Amino acid sequence: SAARTRQPDFGLQLAASQDIRILGPLAAAIQHSASVGEALNTASRYLFVQSPALVFSIHHRSTLVPGAVELRVEVLLPRAPVRQIMDQCLGDLHRILQFLAQDNYELHAVALPHTPTAKLRNYSKFFGAQVHADREHGGLHVSAATLGAGLGAVNQSLRNMALDYLNRHYADPGLSTVDRVRRALGSTLGSGSKQAIADLLFVHPRTLQRKLAREGALFESLRDE
Repeated sequence: SAARTRQPDFGLQLAASQDIRILGPLAAAIQHSASVGEALNTASRYLFVQSPALVFSIHHRSTLVPGAVELRVEVLLPRAPVRQIMDQCLGDLHRILQFLAQDNYELHAVALPHTPTAKLRNYSKFFGAQVHADREHGGLHVSAATLGAGLGAVNQSLRNMALDYLNRHYADPGLSTVDRVRRALGSTLGSGSKQAIADLLFVHPRTLQRKLAREGALFESLRDE
């Protein structure tokens, strides 16, 4: 898409149009955390729900800024061009932190694990911080105080419901599609339609059907069981 539109900062532009809602059920667990740090720990644990190719980790010793915390993003797609994906992920993380921490958000530096095709000033303008290219890892380097910031309008009951849902359906990132469908069917007393189960698992019904087929299973058979 970046090549077709001739927009080398396509990933950043995409991130600018997105917010925390792209995280689906994980968003509720995150935004009803007691603090930014708790929200980020939740994101680190459950980001595989969004994509098994994304890894988010928190490193309390920044490799760029003394005293800062590194929020590292990794894209596990070794044979694919990940420049735009990384830009989008870092941009999304930046916008989510702005939403969560509000005025307590202090971004000191941004690390890119690649040579950007867009001008660095595009990145600096988006993030409002110094940008370092060709680093070993991609990530945002924020103040320790950012993680300690409390979140407003927290609903602990909603957070518990969201976490319960995530644990029921996504507790094991290595869980097969068959097992996930069985769990979802169990939670609906076996009466769920293919569309309803696909909605619970956040996939299109045809995608669900293809994944089951790769595992040698049929939705109807699992529902009958």
